[in-house]
Amino acid sequence: MLLCAAQIQPCKGNLSLNIRRHLAFIETAISHQVEYIFFPELSLVGYEPSLCKALALDPHNLELDDFQEISNSHYIIIGLGLPVQNHQDVSIAMAFFQPHFPPKIYIKEYLHPDEEAFFVSGKIHDGFIGNPSTIAFGICYEISREEHIKQVVRQNPHTYMASVAKDAAGVQAANRRLSHIAQTHMFFTGMVNSVGPSEDFKSAGGSAFWNPQGELLGQLTHSSEGLLILDTDTQNCREIPL
Repeated sequence: MLLCAAQIQPCKGNLSLNIRRHLAFIETAISHQVEYIFFPELSLVGYEPSLCKALALDPHNLELDDFQEISNSHYIIIGLGLPVQNHQDVSIAMAFFQPHFPPKIYIKEYLHPDEEAFFVSGKIHDGFIGNPSTIAFGICYEISREEHIKQVVRQNPHTYMASVAKDAAGVQAANRRLSHIAQTHMFFTGMVNSVGPSEDFKSAGGSAFWNPQGELLGQLTHSSEGLLILDTDTQNCREIPL
C-alpha cells in the first residue's frame, strides 16, 4: 500500500488558490502511483480559526467536485482538511474522496481548549476508510486523548494517520506520541503537518511515518513543501520535493 503525506503551505483563507495547489500535489502523487494522499488540518483554508465560520464548507460544494472526479478516474483516496458547517456552528473536519462513493466526513471530536471559542465538537466517530477499516484518522489534538486512541484500537487498523497543524514544539511532542502509539498497538502511524504562518503560530512541517515497532521511517523538513510516500509492504519511505 502506498500512502502519501502532502506537506503544503496553505494560503490564508484563499479557497480557490488552495484547491488548485492541492490538485497539483495530487497530480504529482498520482505520477508516483500513490493510493492514498492526506493533507494537513484545515488545509483548504489554512489553520485560521477566526476566519473559519465565514469559510465553512458543505463537503458537497461544487468547488470540490474535481477531487471526486480525480478519485474516480485514478482510483486514489484523497483526504482534505476543511471547516464544515455544523447546523449554526462550524467544526474542523476531514473530507475523504473515495472512488465512486460520496465524500465521507470525519469531524474532530476532541478540541484543544484554544479551539472551543471557534468550533464545536463533532459526533461522527467513524474516522476509518478502506475495506475493512484499513486506515484510522485523528485530527491534531486528538492524538493526545486516550479516549480517541481506544476508539481507534478497537477497529484494529493497518495504519493510524494524524492530520495536524503544529508548531516546532508540537511536532516534537507528536513525534514521541505517534512512535509510542505505533509501538504499543503494533500498527503504522503517520503525521501530515503544514508549513508556514498560521493564525497565531508557525506550522513546522516534519510530516512523518513510523512502523509498527515505533521506528521512524522518514520525515520531511520543518520548512519546505513536499510529499512523503510510504510503501507499507517494504517500509521504504521517500521524499518528493515540491
